[in-house]
Amino acid sequence: MEKKERYYKLLEKLEEEFNKAEYKTRLIKEGEGGVPFSILRVGIHDFATIPDGVLAEFFFLDTEESAEHVMYFYSVITIEDEMDRKYSDELAKSIARLNFYIQGGCFAINAAESTLVYRNTGYYFDSLSDEQIFDGMSLNAIHAVQIAEPYGGILSGVAKGENTFEEIMELLPEQ
Repeated sequence: MEKKERYYKLLEKLEEEFNKAEYKTRLIKEGEGGVPFSILRVGIHDFATIPDGVLAEFFFLDTEESAEHVMYFYSVITIEDEMDRKYSDELAKSIARLNFYIQGGCFAINAAESTLVYRNTGYYFDSLSDEQIFDGMSLNAIHAVQIAEPYGGILSGVAKGENTFEEIMELLPEQ
């Protein structure tokens, strides 16, 4: 089976799991609507203090730097898709401190698009069975949501000027 076909089949399986949990999903195949790689989009409606929910995206992506026999699986959760730049410094400071403490992945600001995201990456040898890779993907996706949810809500508040760096510090272990 071709690598990209394998990616799509694994994303289909992940979509089934999200559908069982009654999330709204959309699996887009590479090339469809100009999409450069297959991607699973999931609307997470019950996410922290964000009333409209968030968009989670899951995909495999190979780059020129990718190791030949490694599959790179990404989980990206867009927490804010339009931010006010006047809070950028406070948000960047909050993200830098928070990223030091979280158990993997990172929060990031895409300045060009003015978005706040959480992302993490799973790495899998392509010699693993689809079941083993799927188990890792599921763990990666669950981990992304579980890390992004408690901190994403307060970072969203920082991005809107409703929360402060000091409030982020209160969430973290004492130093």
